[in-house]
Amino acid sequence: MCAEKSYATTVRRVLITGASGAVGSVAQKSLDRLGEIFPFDINELDVTDSKSTQHVFQNIKPTTVLHLAAITDLNLCETNKELATQVNFYGTKNVVDSCVKSGADLIFMSSEAVFNGSKREGYSEQAACRPQNYYGQTKLESEIYIKKNLKKYYITRASWLYGSSVSQKLLEKLLPKLLRDEPVSVVDDKFGNPTLIKDLVETLGNIIEGKHGYGTYHIVNSGSCSRFEFILTAAKCIGRSYLVTPTSSDTFLSNVNRGRYALLKNTKINPLRNWKIALAEYMEEVTN
Repeated sequence: MCAEKSYATTVRRVLITGASGAVGSVAQKSLDRLGEIFPFDINELDVTDSKSTQHVFQNIKPTTVLHLAAITDLNLCETNKELATQVNFYGTKNVVDSCVKSGADLIFMSSEAVFNGSKREGYSEQAACRPQNYYGQTKLESEIYIKKNLKKYYITRASWLYGSSVSQKLLEKLLPKLLRDEPVSVVDDKFGNPTLIKDLVETLGNIIEGKHGYGTYHIVNSGSCSRFEFILTAAKCIGRSYLVTPTSSDTFLSNVNRGRYALLKNTKINPLRNWKIALAEYMEEVTN
């Protein structure tokens, strides 16, 4: 009599750091279809504490780690470089070291800020990195550490993210003003790829499912525009384009060096939908 065969199934266990942030808040709701999701915010997991990080890994035993915890405020990174280094670099180092010990895959959320922003044509995944500000420097140093110490990693870069209830980015800051019929001025000399967080997270889900090999990826909605065109297009969706006027970045004082072209070229995965289509959908959702 033949013995019955048993087939073991591996349940994905996805640990998310920085789960209360803009991307994390969307990810933890959207990725539960993939397996067990373990979202941690700063109050539950301080990635700058190596022992605490190791303890969480030992308890959760993740198969994949989506590392989102970071200080993304560029001004804060410039004024408090020690804090930025502790969180963005050493926090990532602790997560990487725990992935090495546990064997978990790592998905690291990086940024277009690793580039200097001088190339009008944008940057491919293989382009040389030369950050112009301290935030970008911490992200690049993290990328370097990941590549030196891990084999099973995904470095994902995005640009001009929006579309979360907890986001403090440009659109989320200006939309309430537009809805109150207040005029806004937006720079027309900075260019990027507006990217809906929902679309980013969908691609991160594909990565978790193993649809892409290890390596570096640019995840952005197709097309590009100036910050002015981005906000003007959003304003048109609610009939308030008359409130948006262009201005120069020279009119805003800042201690952060920002390149002119925050443009990422996606050459490795299927193109995401055009930014205008994604934006129209988002505006429909948040204003109705």
